[in-house]
Amino acid sequence: MFWWIVLTVVLIAFASFLALAASYKPPKKSLEDYWNEERSKPEPIIQKYNQDIGIFDDSEEVEKARLQKARLESRDRFYKELLRGLPVTLCRSGGNGAAISIDEKSNEIIMLDYKIETEGHIVIDHKCISAKNIIKIDVIQLKKTTTVPVESYVPVVTTKKKSALGRAAVGAVVLGPVGAIVGAVSAVPATNITENKKVISMEQREIDGDIVLSIWEKGNLTSPKKFIFSNTDAALAVKYHIESLNT
Repeated sequence: MFWWIVLTVVLIAFASFLALAASYKPPKKSLEDYWNEERSKPEPIIQKYNQDIGIFDDSEEVEKARLQKARLESRDRFYKELLRGLPVTLCRSGGNGAAISIDEKSNEIIMLDYKIETEGHIVIDHKCISAKNIIKIDVIQLKKTTTVPVESYVPVVTTKKKSALGRAAVGAVVLGPVGAIVGAVSAVPATNITENKKVISMEQREIDGDIVLSIWEKGNLTSPKKFIFSNTDAALAVKYHIESLNT
C-alpha cells in the first residue's frame, strides 16, 4: 500500500510539472534586448576552400560578417542615438521611409527621413522640433482614381424559325401532295427569345488613398513637413500625442 501512495504522489508531481512546462511562455523581448542579443553573437568568419587557387579563402564570409556588423551599428545609431531609444512610428515621406518619435521630457518631436541599403539605415534628414514651435497639425484622407471591372446584363433577342419543309414533309406522308402544301402553309411563325447576356466593362472610380499628416512650424508656414500613413489611427495617434505636449 505504501508504494502505491508513493507512486501516486510521484505521478501527480510529474503531471503538474508537465502542465507548468506546457503553460510557460517566454517573456517578449524588448527592442533593446533584441539588439543586445544580436551584437553578442560571434561574427561568422568561416574559411572556405577555393578550388581555383588551391588555398582557403574566407573573403566572402568576412564580407558577410562586415555587412552584418554595419547593419547592426546603423540600426543602433538609428534607434538609440538619433531616436533616443523612444517608441517609434514608421511611415513615409516622399519616396523614402520616415520615423517619428516624441520625447515627452524635452517636449520635442524627432523626425527622420531614411532609406535602407546594403549596409543598413542611411539617414537623409534628421530634425528635432520643439512642440512650442508647432502651430498646426492636420490629418487628411487623400483620394485616388482607379479602374474597376463592372458587371452588367444586356438583353439579347434571338429569333428562332421552324422549318416549313419539315411540316411539308410530314403533311406529304400523311395526305400526299395536298398535305405537303397544307403543312408548308401552316408552318408556325418565327418566335423571339430574349436572354440576358453578361457584359463586363471598366469604369473609373474614386477610392480612399493615403493619409497625410502635415506639421506646420513657426517660420515655415508655406512648406509643412508631410508624412504619409496607410492607417488613419496611426496618423491620428501621432497628431493627438503632439498636441498633448502643449496642453
